[in-house]
Amino acid sequence: MAAEAFLGRSREALIVEPTRAVRALEIFRQGGEHSFRDAEVINTTKTENTRPAEKGSLAQIISTDNPHARAFLNYRIGRLMMVETMDRMAAAENAITPDLMVQGGRTVRRLQKPQYLKLGRATQEQMRQQLQAERQQLLQQLAGSAGDVRRAEDEARLFEATFAQFQAIRDSGLTCFGCGEELAAFDRRLAEIGKNIEDAKRNRDPKLVADLERLAVEVKAARRPAIRTLRGWAISVLQEAGAIHECEEHGWAQDRADPHARERAFDLARRDPPSGISPEAAAAEVRGVLNSIGDTRPECTLPS
Repeated sequence: MAAEAFLGRSREALIVEPTRAVRALEIFRQGGEHSFRDAEVINTTKTENTRPAEKGSLAQIISTDNPHARAFLNYRIGRLMMVETMDRMAAAENAITPDLMVQGGRTVRRLQKPQYLKLGRATQEQMRQQLQAERQQLLQQLAGSAGDVRRAEDEARLFEATFAQFQAIRDSGLTCFGCGEELAAFDRRLAEIGKNIEDAKRNRDPKLVADLERLAVEVKAARRPAIRTLRGWAISVLQEAGAIHECEEHGWAQDRADPHARERAFDLARRDPPSGISPEAAAAEVRGVLNSIGDTRPECTLPS
């Protein structure tokens, strides 16, 4: 590890026979700054003039039958002494430790651990294990990303279903504003009818009583679109607050995973009621829908 960390890119330096070394360097030079990026070529014309490595140097841990490779290693790390302690590091001119602390040029620094080992047949198994570990990590990251995609798709389908429900309400011509105006008008008529009922009770007018009964039936029928619209609005508020969810088997069902979801729904209803509806009436409508769902729909969980 220490040898490969110190050599760095030189681990892949090109060895050329001395008789072709100059021609190789000319080709290297003619390639320009954008060709043969990060390449290195060993000057093998110096092989015969290279001193042997010193005893205890880092060059001695690497064996090779190639004389040019041997000379290069002896020159580059043949005087880089292998030490274990900092006192021996301080005493040497050039030294390196197994944990990649190196001294050279009167400074001590830490080398970066090489991402892959490249020298020798013995490193192949180690590289294979390292690559397998990285592959396993990437597979785990991929599985996590796939899970995020599935959750996003599920949420997208929920939004599409909610949008379709609102679109159906809009296509039917029903609006909260229009129904609110109708409800206000009906409330005024009901107040007037109530007054007439009291008058009818006092006067015992059979015809007026019949008219009042007929008007009551008409009012009830006229309120149905508004009730449907308010119920749809109340369902959307409960769904936004996380108090209910749509169950494939039972339709709308309460979601009891969040104990504060109901209170959020009531707060949303009071804060932004439909036009013409008081905050308390809006909250009452949400409470009524919630109670009806609880009475008629068993609890179920969202699909995984």
